[in-house]
Amino acid sequence: MDNETSDISFLETPDTYLGLFTPEQIKEEYPNQFVNTEVSKTPISFEVSPLKQERRDEYTERFFFTKNNVFTLKSDRFMNIWDLDMTDYLNLDTLTSKAIALSVTNSGSDKPKENTFTIPKYNRTITITHLPPTPDSSKYIKDTLDRRKKLLQE
Repeated sequence: MDNETSDISFLETPDTYLGLFTPEQIKEEYPNQFVNTEVSKTPISFEVSPLKQERRDEYTERFFFTKNNVFTLKSDRFMNIWDLDMTDYLNLDTLTSKAIALSVTNSGSDKPKENTFTIPKYNRTITITHLPPTPDSSKYIKDTLDRRKKLLQE
């Protein structure tokens, strides 16, 4: 057998090789922070508010994902994103169709991409951002959800 050595130089810069967060991994890591449902046979998950009322205004976005893609949702200044009725089928259907379209147009990109639209029933503007599977996106997701997980434990 040759005297081959394994290349372990990646251990010197672990942040460079941060594992990418998939929707399934997010659900496994943060099971109490998401609600799973289906819209038109498409599995989706959305973040529930882990925050006390007085702290909700600090967090202006919430996570939403389809089977393979992660998104953030932000509302206009007239509505807190945590007040969006995520049990309303029309809302979920609109969010899901916008999310799928955005993930298709942003496919292959390593940059986040936004789309702003109006939720018909509420006449409120929502901005959805596709977070591509990159180390930066994964770090952002993990850091944000870790902070919110701690708030749940307070």
